[in-house]
Amino acid sequence: MATSSILCPTCREPYPGGVAVRNRMMEAMVAKLDLYCKHGCGFRGKACKMAQHENCCMKRKVACPNYLCNEMVQLEGLPAHFKEQHANNYHVASKLAGWCGLKLQNFDKHCGSECKLIDFVESGFVLQKLNHWHGIDMAARVTPQHRCDIVQLRSIHVGDRRQVTASIICDGEQIIQGPRAPTDPLNGFGRHVDDLRMQLRDKSERGKHLFFRLQLENCIGDRKCNIRAVFEEDMPPEENQRPD
Repeated sequence: MATSSILCPTCREPYPGGVAVRNRMMEAMVAKLDLYCKHGCGFRGKACKMAQHENCCMKRKVACPNYLCNEMVQLEGLPAHFKEQHANNYHVASKLAGWCGLKLQNFDKHCGSECKLIDFVESGFVLQKLNHWHGIDMAARVTPQHRCDIVQLRSIHVGDRRQVTASIICDGEQIIQGPRAPTDPLNGFGRHVDDLRMQLRDKSERGKHLFFRLQLENCIGDRKCNIRAVFEEDMPPEENQRPD
């Protein structure tokens, strides 16, 4: 019996020889057509541009990045949703954000479901999440012990990109400071409704803000600590160039 994978989607008959053949003439015709965004934002463009647009369309619905919430929200409505439903994790136009009063013994709890939204209003917002990874392969960074426990801070911008510096504060003193690095763009993961959750939990040894768990244990011990994130506006490339 022929399976659906080898049936023509129009006439439901098997393909000759059981193999689907691309109709390149039809593909060329479709590529010239103007399409409208399926999310109703009014965007119009060719198919090659539409895929790129739908990745960041502010009208498309996504699952709330807070894992304890089951609501589907339009991307542009996430700040209002956080303000109403997750007020403790909502910050308005703040250059400072982070987590306070953490103990290393409870990192798994804080790294599980919480996500913070920093709302820069007219210029977009940033989503941040802590991840605690066990046994991540750090062969490119650490020798000879390749697998380490890592605390990772992910920062994703919707709208303007920003520079963020993460640091660990204990008893009012900064004990560890991470690099100054740009936030990551929303990559879409195929424009899946759970793409924000997937990207915020994307395990990568290439992450910009990584703290080794063993280093934190040596510096903090049983004390409480704060993880502070400082945001700066991202300068255009021409402003970063030195004058002649």
